[in-house]
Amino acid sequence: MIQVNVCDLTLRECAELQDKPGFREKIEIARLLDGTGVDVIETGLFSGSRADALFLHTISPIVKNAAVSCRVKPDRESVRETWDAVRKAARPRLSVAVPVSTVQMEYICHKKPASVLELIAELVGEASSLCGEVEFAAIDATRADRAFLIKAVATALNAGASSVCICDSEGSLLPSEVPALFADIKKAARIEGRMLSAEFSNTSGLGVACAVSSLREGVTQIKTAVGISRLPSLEAVASVFRSKEDALGCRTRLNHTVLNHSCRSIASMLQSSRTVLKAPLSEQVPPEEDYKLNREDDLRTVSAAVTKLGYDLSAEDMAKVFEDFSRLSQKKTIGRRELEAIVAGSTMQYAPVYKLKSFVVTTGNLFSSEAQVCLEKDGRMLHGISLGDGPIDASFRAIESVIGHHFELDDFQIRAVTEGREAMGEAIVKLRKGGKLYSGIGLSTDIIGSSIHAYVSALNKIMSEED
Repeated sequence: MIQVNVCDLTLRECAELQDKPGFREKIEIARLLDGTGVDVIETGLFSGSRADALFLHTISPIVKNAAVSCRVKPDRESVRETWDAVRKAARPRLSVAVPVSTVQMEYICHKKPASVLELIAELVGEASSLCGEVEFAAIDATRADRAFLIKAVATALNAGASSVCICDSEGSLLPSEVPALFADIKKAARIEGRMLSAEFSNTSGLGVACAVSSLREGVTQIKTAVGISRLPSLEAVASVFRSKEDALGCRTRLNHTVLNHSCRSIASMLQSSRTVLKAPLSEQVPPEEDYKLNREDDLRTVSAAVTKLGYDLSAEDMAKVFEDFSRLSQKKTIGRRELEAIVAGSTMQYAPVYKLKSFVVTTGNLFSSEAQVCLEKDGRMLHGISLGDGPIDASFRAIESVIGHHFELDDFQIRAVTEGREAMGEAIVKLRKGGKLYSGIGLSTDIIGSSIHAYVSALNKIMSEED
C-alpha cells in the first residue's frame, strides 16, 4: 500500500482573499488542520513583515504533526528571512515557486527561459543549504513547453529539491491527460528518490479526479484546501480515499473521525470572515493605495472616512481626530493605516481604568505558550494567567481572565515604525462590543509588549465609556 501525503493550502489561499481571516482565526485554522492528519500545511508567501513572522512563530509550537511550508520571494535574501521565520516549526519546509509557462515567464517573472533556470538553481540551492525539506513548485506547468518544464524540474532536483510539484494552475488538463504528463516528467527528469507532487485547479470541477488520476504515475503528494472552491476540497479527497483505498492501492494519514467536523469549523470561520467583516458594497473601504486624504479635506470628509473604517465616534472624539489629522496632513497624505493610528491615539483621552504593571510570557516549540499579566485597578493588583496558542493569544487570554470578560477581537495589526535591530513595533488592536469598535495602540521594541499595551488601551476605552 503506497503512502500518499496530503498538503493543505487553505492558509495560503486565505492570504489572497479580499476579506482575510483574523490573526486568531488563522491560528485556529492551523490547529484544526494539524488535527486532521494532513502532512503539510502551506502558509503562503512570506512577505518579510513582522505580522507574518509573528504568525509563523506563533503556530510553530501548535503544529506538532504536519510540516509547515512557507513560500519564498524570488531572491536569496528572502530565502534566509523565510527560513529564520519558519525554522522553529517541528518540521519546517521552504517552497520555491517559479512560473515555467512562456506567458508567465515573460509577463509575470519578466525573464527569459535561460534566466528562469538560473533563478531556480539559485533559489533552490540557497534553500536546500538551510532546510532539509525544500519543494520546487512549477507554476502553470501544464501550459509550459514540455521540454523546458523537464529542464526546470531537473535543474531543481540537481540544486537539492526534495520534492517537485507540478501545478495545473489554469485547470487545463482532463483526468485522462494527467498520467502522460507525469510519465514524461518521471522518465526524463530522473525523479527517483524524490517526492512528486501535484496541484490541480478545480475551476472546471475536475480537480479531485485529476488528483486521483495522477496517482497512477507515481505522484505521492496531492494538494487540497478547505472552503476554497478553486482547489480540490480536503473533504472530497478524504472521501475518495476512505471508500476507494484498496482499489487505489494508496492510503493517507487523514483522521477521518475528526476531519469533517474540523473542515466545517474552518469553512465556518472563512464564511464568517466574508459575511461579518465585509460591509455592503456601498460601504466598503477602498484599498489602501486608493484611500487617500490630504490637508484640503474637511471635517465632514474625514468623519465619513472614519465611519467607513467601522468607528462610531462622538462629536468630541471626532473633533480630536480631525485636529490630529489636520496637523499630520500638513506633512503627508493620510492613508487608511495612518487614519486608523490617528483614531487609536486621539480618542484615548480617558483616565485609564486598568494600568499594565508587568507581564511574563514563556513560549517554545515543545510546550504551550503561557502568559502572566498583572493589571492595576483602583490601587489593587490583579493577576491573570493563561495558556494559549502562541504568546499573543496567551497574553490576551490572561487579560480576559483578570477582567472576567471576553471581547470579540475584530482586528489585530503589527508593523515596524522604525528600522534596525532595535526597531519599534506598533500594534493596533480592535475590540468589538455591542456592534461598536474600540481601538487601542501600543508601541514597544517588543512586539508582545506592544500587543498587550494595545489590548489594554482598547479595553480602557470600553471601560471608560461604560463608566
